[in-house]
Amino acid sequence: MKKFFLFINSLLFAYCALQAQNNYNKLIDTNKVWNYYRYWLPHPNGYSFLLRFSTDTTINQKIYHIPEYSNDSINWYKEHIWYLREEENTKQVFMYSVSDNIGLAPYY
Repeated sequence: MKKFFLFINSLLFAYCALQAQNNYNKLIDTNKVWNYYRYWLPHPNGYSFLLRFSTDTTINQKIYHIPEYSNDSINWYKEHIWYLREEENTKQVFMYSVSDNIGLAPYY
C-alpha cells in the first residue's frame, strides 16, 4: 500500500511539474506591476523600485511599450531611452533604444 501511495504521489508531482512548464506569463502586461530589486556598489544594501508598462508608442509599424518607474507607487516616471515589445508567438522580448538599436532585450 505504501508503494502504491508513493507511486500515485510521484505521478501527481510529475504531472504538476509538466503543467507548470506549459504556462506562459507575459512580461509586458499593462495590468502588472513588477517589483524590481537592484544591488550595486554605490548602494551597498541595494534598492527596490516598481516597474510597469502602461502606455505604448508605434515605432516602425510595431507597438512598443514605454517603461515607467516609481519608488513609492505614487509618482511614476517614464523612461524615454528604451522601449520594449513582446511577441507572444515566439515568446521573445525586443528592445528599441534611442540609438536605433533593435534586438532581443538583455536579461538582468
